[in-house]
Amino acid sequence: MSSNNNNDNPEDENEEGERKKMPEQKWELRVDDDILLIGDVMFLTICCLIVDLVGIVTSSEFAANGGIFAPVPLVPPTLSKTITKASRMGISWLLAGVNNMSFTMSSIADDESVVKSTVSTWVTYCSIEILLSLAYAAYLSRSGFQQAVPALDLFQQLMATLPIMVAW
Repeated sequence: MSSNNNNDNPEDENEEGERKKMPEQKWELRVDDDILLIGDVMFLTICCLIVDLVGIVTSSEFAANGGIFAPVPLVPPTLSKTITKASRMGISWLLAGVNNMSFTMSSIADDESVVKSTVSTWVTYCSIEILLSLAYAAYLSRSGFQQAVPALDLFQQLMATLPIMVAW
């Protein structure tokens, strides 16, 4: 029984021998586990704070200003950058998670599916973060500002995110 089509499944053809049209798949926002979603945002915020704290402690200005005994102002000068970074990280992770269906019950069914879901979400998250950084740098360069992509900061942020999110 040979067929002109490369399809060996007769159920994919109608009575005239033509291929059936596949129904369009609609993109849907599906969140089965609210606690997972809230925990992800919380741990991303913690990850952002850890990366910024490590950046501050390892800077050359830290020791010159008195180290851990330096006075802390009421509003730290890096607060706005930290809030912006945490917001961007959270939005990127949520978009990646929704795209990979990481907030559904099937993604947390067992340990193996949790790790697979987290790693696939992290890869998508890295792509989104890199694209956002490049787009922001391109926007600034078109506006007349010479702004380099903070590659080291972005690398530290992406590398710190994976172990923290897998542990969560």
